[in-house]
Amino acid sequence: MATAAHAGTIEISTAEGGTYYEIDGIKSVKFARNPDIHDITDLKDTSAAHVRAMGLFDSSFTLSGDSEQGDTNGQVSALTMFAAGSTAYLRFKSNGSAGWRVPVLISNVDIDATIGNMVAFSMTAQGNGAVTAV
Repeated sequence: MATAAHAGTIEISTAEGGTYYEIDGIKSVKFARNPDIHDITDLKDTSAAHVRAMGLFDSSFTLSGDSEQGDTNGQVSALTMFAAGSTAYLRFKSNGSAGWRVPVLISNVDIDATIGNMVAFSMTAQGNGAVTAV
């Protein structure tokens, strides 16, 4: 049976142990984790195949939805941390109850206002530390 897509939450905080606030207006969240893959094949290898090792993990978020300029603890807080270049803390619960907490640097914010459409908000953030299960 399919599950409604609106069970998840995305929240933001200015401090790891601080209060987290849901970011209002968000309709789509993409959370990605990717490790560095290193080729460690040496010159004496005779297997005719590469040998690889996993390195450090990276993480990123892409959020999009409606612009909510009155969302002072969510979208406005994200804009403030983006402008200051400070670390934000995102908590993403894809099913509404369990998920991940990640320190991030917000790397891009777009507000798109076009005739005939809602004013849209999108944000991209890069991991700035370890991913923690919550």
